Amino acid sequence: MSFALPLYAPVTPPAPDLIPAFVRRTEHRGSRGTLPSEKHPGGVGHTTAAQHNAMLLLEVMHGVVDYSAYPLGVEVRPDWGVGFTYWPAIGLDLLGGRRAVLDIVYTDDHDDRQRLGFDAALKAQLDAMGVQSIQMSEPVLRGDPRLRVAREIRRACGTRFTEADVFSLIGYLAEQPGPTPLGHLRRDHDDGDQVVAMACVLGMRRRLVLQLNGASLNACSVSLPRKEAV
Repeated sequence: MSFALPLYAPVTPPAPDLIPAFVRRTEHRGSRGTLPSEKHPGGVGHTTAAQHNAMLLLEVMHGVVDYSAYPLGVEVRPDWGVGFTYWPAIGLDLLGGRRAVLDIVYTDDHDDRQRLGFDAALKAQLDAMGVQSIQMSEPVLRGDPRLRVAREIRRACGTRFTEADVFSLIGYLAEQPGPTPLGHLRRDHDDGDQVVAMACVLGMRRRLVLQLNGASLNACSVSLPRKEAV
């Protein structure tokens, strides 16, 4: 028994001048750099400075479980009627099994997106796919005061420790009345720097809840997930 593959008529892409420049810029996302990640083995690729900054923040957010291995292409047909595939910056897996995409609005693209009704068309298509859209602005990302602290937390990637070390830290946190500032961890342990680095890694892995504070690394806090708190 043999099976014949179905034949499809070739699709002629729209003329380049009918596709906005901001869309054409998303068509090729060859990785220009890779950030180490405690959520995703092998790290996460990025192609722009804005994506790099976004990844710094996403890595330390407890609600982000993992990153999709490949960006999700979205077929969009906005008001001007020319359909095309748009590639948001990265796909995300969130708490509760929800899927999302990160869409960065670059400064040079903002007016075009508004004028062409692109954002509404993209959201409608993602809603139909059951995918949440998380939008970040390039200038806001550039000036986010939490970036410096996120970089410090990310430096802990690859820190080595044992399960006995983890159980000791969990026992300490279980005795605290609420989220514990990393500065207190540093103060209360002889090997404070190592304990803080371990807490950062466990926060990125979501074994602890890490709360980012733009003031300083010591002002950030960790706590047990509710299911582990006793």
